[in-house]
Amino acid sequence: MRISLLAALGAFVALAAPGLATAGPGLVVGAVEDDVRASTLLEAEARMASLRLSGFRAVRVTSYWTPGLTQPSDDELRVLRNVGDAGLTNGIRVYVTVMSPGSRTTPLSDDERAEFASYAAAIVRSAPSLEHVIVGNEPNLNRFWLPQFSPDGTSAAPAAYLALLAQTYDALKAVSPEIRVYGGAVSPRGSDRPGGSRPTHSPTGFIRELGAAYRVAWSPRSHEQGAPADARDRIVAGGGGGDLPQHGPSS
Repeated sequence: MRISLLAALGAFVALAAPGLATAGPGLVVGAVEDDVRASTLLEAEARMASLRLSGFRAVRVTSYWTPGLTQPSDDELRVLRNVGDAGLTNGIRVYVTVMSPGSRTTPLSDDERAEFASYAAAIVRSAPSLEHVIVGNEPNLNRFWLPQFSPDGTSAAPAAYLALLAQTYDALKAVSPEIRVYGGAVSPRGSDRPGGSRPTHSPTGFIRELGAAYRVAWSPRSHEQGAPADARDRIVAGGGGGDLPQHGPSS
């Protein structure tokens, strides 16, 4: 099994169960590894057992939303149930990143955000053993989210991502208030140059603009008009090289 070490994932540290920690109190060592996805529970349990023997106590897998989908395919749901159940049996906490394959499928419209949120909710509804969901992947990069900036050069991606995060949060919490929702999932790289050949946000710039959009959207006035009290349980920061997950989008 090829194991990709997770260099920095804030969720693993912030919510780690001390009893599972091997590197110190409150720290769980995890991996970004889609190889644990398996079509049978027996196979998934074998892969999870191998992961645990390697010293890992958490793993992050991916599931792709594409425009038009409101729930994963039956095959995808079966795989995710296997992963969640195998993780539970082996004491491995499973994080599921729900994401679009790339910037060409950025969920920007109301309909697309509703589809994405429905897709994420269908996962946790079908697989109750999955309780940790990361919304999106590296939205500060043009590889995964466009547009990053408006034509006048002002920041655009953070506010648009916040709208997706908030709607997905509500959909997941409607399935179970125990679901942990993780937002941000930013890349450690970015330039903050709207006119550059590769327009991206730095992680600090993206989070700053995300906070500004949050304050506007969840001002006392907007809260009175029905905005949710929060949009995420934790902020996630990725430390890998921005590699794409290993498996392709479900058909």
